Amino acid sequence: MTPNLKLLTAREKVSIGKNFVVEPLSVTHSIIDAFGLAITTPVGAVIHSGDFKMDPAPTDGVTFDHYGFARYAEGDDGGALLLLADSTNADREGNCPSEATVIPGLDRLVREASGQIIMACFSSALHRIQTVLNLAAKYGRTVFPAGMNMERNIRVASSIKAIDIPCDYISNLERLRSVPAEKRLILTTGSQGEPLAGLNRMALGSHRHVSIETDDTVILSSRFIPGNEKAIFRLINHLMRRGAKVFHPGNTTGVHVSGHAYRGEMRTLLNLVNPRHFVPVHGEFRHLSEHAGLAHEMGLQQDEVHVIENGCCLELGSDGAKVVGRVPHGRVFVDGKSIGDIEEFVIRDRKYLSEEGVIVSILGVDRETGEVLEGPFLHTRGFVDEASHGDLLNEAAAVVLEAYESITREGQEESSVVQVTIKKALRGFIKRKLNRFPVIFPLVLEI
Repeated sequence: MTPNLKLLTAREKVSIGKNFVVEPLSVTHSIIDAFGLAITTPVGAVIHSGDFKMDPAPTDGVTFDHYGFARYAEGDDGGALLLLADSTNADREGNCPSEATVIPGLDRLVREASGQIIMACFSSALHRIQTVLNLAAKYGRTVFPAGMNMERNIRVASSIKAIDIPCDYISNLERLRSVPAEKRLILTTGSQGEPLAGLNRMALGSHRHVSIETDDTVILSSRFIPGNEKAIFRLINHLMRRGAKVFHPGNTTGVHVSGHAYRGEMRTLLNLVNPRHFVPVHGEFRHLSEHAGLAHEMGLQQDEVHVIENGCCLELGSDGAKVVGRVPHGRVFVDGKSIGDIEEFVIRDRKYLSEEGVIVSILGVDRETGEVLEGPFLHTRGFVDEASHGDLLNEAAAVVLEAYESITREGQEESSVVQVTIKKALRGFIKRKLNRFPVIFPLVLEI
């Protein structure tokens, strides 16, 4: 494919076909260059907020384009035809704090830290990363990025002048020990407790370059995404077992702010755009319902607010708006007589199984000590013939055993860590030997 890519700038209008003109409008969010979209159509203007907040003091100086949105409320038709707006924080009153409000809290933690600092945030949060780089320069810390995404995002952002690196910065973690612990600041991903992320490996003592020491300061500068709480608190437990001081949004104010508008900013956007119809988007159903209630409070009538879900068709025209049915959304698979009942991962596994086969690795371990009691036993189907490839499977079993024994005792208690580690080691071995990619099922049985 040779896509025709065009770099858009704020308020640069683009014609799409004969009937649509799209104008990007600047909004503030937790990532840089965030846009809402104003779409002019033959029956009126459609405004999509995208992810947004109204930060009064954005760290990059690019503010929310209030006038750009308000322009679409003007004219003889009495406002924009439709507003679709971010509902993520529809249950939170007031205005979302500015990104600048995290600076004093992070400043205090960096200033008071006596040992190594490990800061975890999303690698896309360049505003937050810029704040950390500035604080490192202020307090004489050398910054090391840990993780491919973090290193790449800082490198690319710096190359296009999206961020500035005012501090000592070393992209190679192998040089970590050349800097005293009290002068290091490590920027890493893994704030959600992902099993193979850098921070989790540090917490389990299995990271190649970074070790958690007593009195290290670990800062989780991101929200706890719903559903990840258990993994995050396990991560915190492991960090604290190693003597680290851990600061996160649950125990410390000022280490994170949301990138999404609160109810106060939602009211402002409704006032700016003055839509004839409103659709809350981006959130769970409870958020959509809360946002719809807010729109009613602002004066929109029952038939002007539409709480719809994926697949619903909303038809808009001069005579109003109504839901006119549903369309299939996402991928729809046909499997024999079954249409739409089969999941994408099933199709993917079938494809892999048909082309590469499957390996099942079974390991029996002591529930209390983690000691290997049985195995590893490897069984294959559609991969190689077990009888004629005994030497290969014996080597593979040794790789599984070595991978398991390389995990710290704490890590061995985490089933997700064990499974991912064994799968990664076995996949790498088979790729080197045969350049094949079978489906791998690592089973660890506690005895």
